[in-house]
Amino acid sequence: MDRRKAIKLTSYYLGGVLSAPAIAGILQGCKAEPQLNWQPQFFTPDQANLVDQIAELILPKSDTPGARDLGVPAFVDELMAKCFGEKDQSTFTKGLQVLEAKARQDFGETFLECSQEQQYQLLEPLNREAAELARNRSAEKPFFSIMKELTLLGYFTTETGASKVLQYHNLPGTYEGCAPLDELGGKAWATGG
Repeated sequence: MDRRKAIKLTSYYLGGVLSAPAIAGILQGCKAEPQLNWQPQFFTPDQANLVDQIAELILPKSDTPGARDLGVPAFVDELMAKCFGEKDQSTFTKGLQVLEAKARQDFGETFLECSQEQQYQLLEPLNREAAELARNRSAEKPFFSIMKELTLLGYFTTETGASKVLQYHNLPGTYEGCAPLDELGGKAWATGG
């Protein structure tokens, strides 16, 4: 699948909205690639670990690779360093600080020391806030909206994310309007042609 097709599909799953810096990053060649030990360009090591865990919570490993497996945290770091302006960078890093402070306030531990259930409890209000702002078509883009956007974009523009998770088929096929889904190979939302 080519990058433009992957961007279109990812935009569809994000509700049709991708930020200009994210699109610019993809078109400039930024991509998620699995790495054993990536060195952050923009984030501090503590922030990088936090981004790594949040990305994995957004797209955890299951029968498909998780965000970490496909190098999404390094992708988020690269886009923040190369494509996002100071305002978005500041929003993002302040969001990480607020999340960390909330974890200490609510659970007496850092976000990474919290259990996975506690981590989800901390992220859920951020997710609701981001969804509410998107519904109201607010120009403000909160930290978690940016995090989700970059996580999904990085994940679904990898070969694995696009071809194995979305089950995208680049070959035109025959149209079978009344066929059982399981006979057609799975997920109707993921086939193309």
